[in-house]
Amino acid sequence: MTKITVYNAHQAPVLLDAQPLGQGGEGIVYRAKSRYLKGNYVAKIYHPQELTPQREIKVKYLIENTPEFAGANSAIFPEEPLYDKNQKFIGFLMKQTVNQVDITSLCSLKPSAKLDKSWHYKYHRYSKLGTHSRIRVCYNIAQAFHQLHQTRQFVFVDIKPENIKLTYEGEVSLIDVDSIQIAKGTEQALAFAAQKVTQEYSPAEIRQINFKNEYVPEHWDRFSLAVVFYKILFGLHPYTGSTLPPYDQLVTNEQKIANGLFVHGHKKRSFKVIPMPHHNFWLIPKRLQNLFMQAFDDGHTQPSARPSMKEWMDVLDSVPEFELEPIHTPADWQAARKIADKNHSEIRTLAKTQTRWQRLRKRLTEDVLVFSMVSVMALFGAGTLYGIANGVFSSLDTTVLSRPRVGAFNDGLAWKEIDKDRFIYINRWNQKAFRGTFEEAYDFFNGLAKVKKNGKFGLINLQGRTIIPFQYDLMLRNIRAEGIKAIQVKVNGKFGLISHEGEEILPFEYEQMWYNPRTGVVELAKDGRFGLYDHEGVELAPLRFKSRAQMLKETKDLLKIYYSIK
Repeated sequence: MTKITVYNAHQAPVLLDAQPLGQGGEGIVYRAKSRYLKGNYVAKIYHPQELTPQREIKVKYLIENTPEFAGANSAIFPEEPLYDKNQKFIGFLMKQTVNQVDITSLCSLKPSAKLDKSWHYKYHRYSKLGTHSRIRVCYNIAQAFHQLHQTRQFVFVDIKPENIKLTYEGEVSLIDVDSIQIAKGTEQALAFAAQKVTQEYSPAEIRQINFKNEYVPEHWDRFSLAVVFYKILFGLHPYTGSTLPPYDQLVTNEQKIANGLFVHGHKKRSFKVIPMPHHNFWLIPKRLQNLFMQAFDDGHTQPSARPSMKEWMDVLDSVPEFELEPIHTPADWQAARKIADKNHSEIRTLAKTQTRWQRLRKRLTEDVLVFSMVSVMALFGAGTLYGIANGVFSSLDTTVLSRPRVGAFNDGLAWKEIDKDRFIYINRWNQKAFRGTFEEAYDFFNGLAKVKKNGKFGLINLQGRTIIPFQYDLMLRNIRAEGIKAIQVKVNGKFGLISHEGEEILPFEYEQMWYNPRTGVVELAKDGRFGLYDHEGVELAPLRFKSRAQMLKETKDLLKIYYSIK
């Protein structure tokens, strides 16, 4: 495959793979090779609209002022600027992270299916080994940021799990460093502003500070990192829950952050529903609880009260072993006001002595919840996401995008029609990306594309390798919903649900299926009975309803709870 040639400051050629490793809002990342490079390197090539005069100056400053990191936990700084053949600045070289995943793999309730089983064992949230391993990861993250903050030059600002890479051993690397804020001198005068932020990891003062041209204090990072630590330990955002008036109109985590609605803070009685995973908070050591309270509750009105990374390191390095309760399934949702009347010791005892089924049965007999997921209003008010009775979504990629000759470039590649029912994929230089032609082809999204071959659908990756075999008569993969959760497929007239790794979630035995990829709710019909599941294969309402209308009518309440959690 043809290589892309760029040059370093000494005009030495650097060869980039034509096929990118990934891309973001600022640029595209390619694997890089050159005779003078020792080890694994990648190049970040900025999008044309991102090439401001300040870019080159900032990158060169980062190269010249890379701090020394002690130990294995570090940040990936730029190492060399890169230029095109006309010596115009276009990006930079940096070391490639090898055998690492980003922290998002540990931040959800269910571990990523992409991880090897050894990861699942080591980082199991509900075992002593798992909690110990997660505590060490938090410690290593704190150590990396502590070293960065010690320079008194750098505030990361846009901290999120995607910007933190992790090895199996728990060592971390910080990436996307070229977007951080840089200050100079003892007065910490702003030299280079941060390039971007992520709202749900940003503190309430985001409304008072214009991060693009004002100095952002270190306590901003302290808030963001506390959110990351909370998600690593408990699997959900610390502000996730359903609120009572006057906060009942607040839907997003960003809105709740702005109003100081930490689920364990002084406004905890403002919550109508607190998802059960939050209650594991009372099973962690008190010193660790206090750090979260300082970061989210005290820090809301007094940002400087948020604990530094050194404080986190001291506590994380000394906490005794503990174990959390596996109370994260949908069966364990409980209204917050029922829990609020119990003191923390009672919650601890309840979590340790009752099985999940006992807790569920108790709540069901109290009529706290009814089996449910989806109300008619939510179903049809959300637009066309649920589709019609055969499960076909108007917003899905169910028809070949054959009118345009070339599709949209996502992840650096686009499909191209070369003849009737013959498609290939090309890169931005109109070069064939890999071997193979397809009867139908669709845009790449998250590194995968749906294609049709020999009359059957499957998924391929950016290298053209088959990820999901070509064996499905129908494949509905919504690329417009926020966060693709699963794929609806059909074989021999029966619907089923699979993961993006091809693993079966729901078996191929249903006559009808209505899957909402935005929410993860699945309506099913089999042998004239209707029921509800979610995108992880968890039964929410058994196949006992005589009609879809009856199911929707009797399963309204839990939908609100489910959506507030998700």
